[in-house]
Amino acid sequence: MSSVTLAWEAAYARGYKVQVSANGTQWTDAYSTTTGDGGTDQVTVGRSARYVRMQGVTPATQWGYSLWEFEIYGTATTSTGPTFYADANYAGAAATLAPGSYDLAQLQAAGIANDTISSIRVPAGYSVTAYADAGFAGTAWTFTADAPNLVSTGNNDAISSLRISTL
Repeated sequence: MSSVTLAWEAAYARGYKVQVSANGTQWTDAYSTTTGDGGTDQVTVGRSARYVRMQGVTPATQWGYSLWEFEIYGTATTSTGPTFYADANYAGAAATLAPGSYDLAQLQAAGIANDTISSIRVPAGYSVTAYADAGFAGTAWTFTADAPNLVSTGNNDAISSLRISTL
């Protein structure tokens, strides 16, 4: 998702947040303001998410919040890299990540909540080193091939940071 456009009625928010989530339960602030002035707001988000919401914080009028349109924009991607799934057998919420280092905050920004990875697709030419703790600490596991069920390998819902590299 690249941006969100909020078109306000007369009852607009002085303060609001645009929040994103991979699972609809754990939310991350993608944007926050305390100086909303009504009209149309275009907010740059630049995050991956399955769910998006506007959380009103401070109404500008006595009538609460009223949007006549809430638009979400993104760009088609041909993202290459390993894909991480919330459920075994490549099911549930998924996020594909490019090579790089992803500590807990970066995983959450990509839509991966702490300790929720249950299967991984690793394309040829990639290596994933996953860590039990944030900060690239704790037990480390290396994946160079698909892992359909992390329960069977003893590291289901146990990943808090990871590094992805090309071979």
